[in-house]
Amino acid sequence: MSTPKRQSMKDYIAAVQAQATEHFANHLIRSRTSNSWTVQRPGKSGGWDGTFSFEVIASPYHGSLYVHGDIDCVRFAQYVDSGEPERILRWMGGTRDLGYYVLQKATIGMCLPRSGRDVLEVLDEGVWLDRALDYAEDRRGVIDDDGKMARLDPVRDMELLPGWMQPMVRELLDGGNIDEMLGDNRYMVAEAYDASAYEWGLVPSWRLINAHEALRKLVQLLDAEHAAQAEDATSAVDTLWRTVVIAALAAMRGQQHERNGGCYVCGSTAKRSAGECDNCGTYRCTTCKRLHYGDATQPCDGHGVEVPDASA
Repeated sequence: MSTPKRQSMKDYIAAVQAQATEHFANHLIRSRTSNSWTVQRPGKSGGWDGTFSFEVIASPYHGSLYVHGDIDCVRFAQYVDSGEPERILRWMGGTRDLGYYVLQKATIGMCLPRSGRDVLEVLDEGVWLDRALDYAEDRRGVIDDDGKMARLDPVRDMELLPGWMQPMVRELLDGGNIDEMLGDNRYMVAEAYDASAYEWGLVPSWRLINAHEALRKLVQLLDAEHAAQAEDATSAVDTLWRTVVIAALAAMRGQQHERNGGCYVCGSTAKRSAGECDNCGTYRCTTCKRLHYGDATQPCDGHGVEVPDASA
């Protein structure tokens, strides 16, 4: 058995999340109903790859959210703000509070005792060691040159640890099972209970973190869809607006041509240049030298008059 290495709960969670993010990196929404989504990654040779695929079902009954598939299933419950499926999804998929809120709602949804111990919450030896050393460092109260609490090495500084803690840390480093020690009165003396050592090292399980990252991935996919739809809607409005403006300018130009028979910008009735197109009416005014359209919104092809500068 390998010797546990000190790691914080934050580092533990980040490592598991990074693996889940990699697993779901190429996933897409394959199908959906009014209250569910199936998410998979495309297969390398076409079709779909079922590895780490998952389905999310949102139900207004008891505000529940169920995640299952090629990952372990988890049910979250007790969302009361809305019965709308996507809002139920975002209730869990939009939060990062794994250590308390996500764990609490999954424990309720799964009807598990002891805060979901061994299913949603597990004991990590590296995190337990980190909490134990944090406790010893705080009690020692030594500040290093950087102004931070001086860190202890569990091997080098064993004698600096509280007396009741030393047998536990020594046994842990020798390959002992910390979970068993926490239930053994030889180790769990009064001082250990006073320090709440039995609570140290509890972390969200891989099962819970993977399910939560699946929800977060689905939220990201839906956000991308909504952003694309908004962009398409904006583009459609812009296209419609340009069409209306061009039509209005064309009508205005036609009216001005009829009114003065000449350049609609300068009003000159002088003879137009020989480059005028008989088909679309594009011409260059001999007075202001500007190229203008006739009654059409664009010059037709092949009339020999240069195309106007759009910025003119």
